[in-house]
Amino acid sequence: MENIQKLFYLGVKFPKLTSFITFITKSNFLKPLYFLVFLLLHSIKVRLVYA
Repeated sequence: MENIQKLFYLGVKFPKLTSFITFITKSNFLKPLYFLVFLLLHSIKVRLVYA
């Protein structure tokens, strides 16, 4: 559940990726990558809203 939460924004912006996101979140060895993607997407979102 935590892995999906980190990639939720990406799935909302690009709905065609939801099946791919569901597939890759089942593997736990990519957990640091999920956090990095989350930080990157969050920083882009904040920059667009507050800039």
